[in-house]
Amino acid sequence: MKLNCTFVFVLLMAMIPLAGFAQKNDLEKEALRAAHKQLDAYNNRDIEAFLDAYTDDVKVYTFPGKLNYEGKEAMRKVYEGMFERLTLLHCTIVSEIVKGNMVIHEESVVFDDPDNPRHAVCIYIVENGKIAEAHFLPK
Repeated sequence: MKLNCTFVFVLLMAMIPLAGFAQKNDLEKEALRAAHKQLDAYNNRDIEAFLDAYTDDVKVYTFPGKLNYEGKEAMRKVYEGMFERLTLLHCTIVSEIVKGNMVIHEESVVFDDPDNPRHAVCIYIVENGKIAEAHFLPK
């Protein structure tokens, strides 16, 4: 079967925007780096690396707008003891969506019983390479 060169050219030109669609822009790459940095530190129970992924005035909410706490020192109080106590603590990304400076993670989190992971969904909003807000969907 012989293909028409014009048809092949038109087909290839039509596919160029689709190829670009799958690529992440710089803002999305920056957002993913911050979200993954905090996740890796969380799984390593490294409080300093974990906090470094966040802005100094980070705000943590229960969606749609209940402020739970603000600032790294408040975050340290929430996570430091948990990192020390829970030796099985581990978070796995079930699904991930990135749009602009926002990353949405659906997560499976083991606290103390590997046979009973908990389900969590969080929206991370990243500014200048650090997480400025985290919005957890209620259980």
